[in-house]
Amino acid sequence: MAEWHDVARLAFRDYSHEWHISGCFILGLAAVLAPLLVLFGLKYGLVTSMLTALTEDPENRELKPLGSGHYTAVWFRGMRARPEVAFVSPRTRTLAATLELSSKTAPVILPAELIPSGQHDPLLKGLQRRPAGLHEVVLSASAAERLKVAKGAVIEASLSRQYQARHERVRLDLQIVDVASERAFTRPAVFASLEVLLAAEAFRDGRAVAALGWSGDPPLAEERVFPSFRLYAR
Repeated sequence: MAEWHDVARLAFRDYSHEWHISGCFILGLAAVLAPLLVLFGLKYGLVTSMLTALTEDPENRELKPLGSGHYTAVWFRGMRARPEVAFVSPRTRTLAATLELSSKTAPVILPAELIPSGQHDPLLKGLQRRPAGLHEVVLSASAAERLKVAKGAVIEASLSRQYQARHERVRLDLQIVDVASERAFTRPAVFASLEVLLAAEAFRDGRAVAALGWSGDPPLAEERVFPSFRLYAR
């Protein structure tokens, strides 16, 4: 113990005797370490926060198909089973995935996109409910603003077709179970279950939708093949 005491005493006396040189050593060490600490802070501070923001933004994790394809139920089951897939849903034809919306609180007929949604949809993160069945939807913020409606309101959707040389139009009441954030989707849109999109496409193709009382030709018997999908990585 006495040896360590002597070493410490001699070191302090040496430092005090040549304090100019010792001070220069400390300043030199600080000059070398300061940039390293700044770079370390940038790496684990700014850069990490930027990477986190990028990975948490659903738009940066969305995979979009190039053109139309042929995606079967087997393909979708396989994609849902993959651990790197956060959400995947079939999409119907784009031209068939539209509705005209109206409400009692706004004098407008609003064309809107139909977007297939469900549990774990990244664009609806933070919402208490997801659309289910044929009568529940989540509206985009812009659609809710133009229709002057909020969560809990009921709006009317309509769609038309040319069937057997006749122009036909059907209507469907939709309950707004929630409203998406402005960042989720900027255009007027309806987030709905796949059932709603299938019903809209079947009606426009001249087929009957028994669940909604829409008349037409019998439903197709063969396995359904979808032209597109919504897919988000984790």
